[in-house]
Amino acid sequence: MAKRKTIVGPCRDVPFGTIIREAWEASGMTQREFAKRLGVQQPRIVEIFASQSITEHLLDRCVAALGHALEVRIVRKGNR
Repeated sequence: MAKRKTIVGPCRDVPFGTIIREAWEASGMTQREFAKRLGVQQPRIVEIFASQSITEHLLDRCVAALGHALEVRIVRKGNR
């Protein structure tokens, strides 16, 4: 099995769990619905929301379960 890459937060000075939680809140689905789409138990959602960092694989799964696409940009410091 290939080793999972870890994306270390914070991103935009915000932990990855917070970014996922904000996207989930905007989705209008319940934690139970999100957990079902993600293929995890509901208590795992709370752990994800509290995460400072997240694996690339889990991030991809969360984004897809929320019906979003992941976009990565590299910008020059000071041009945010």
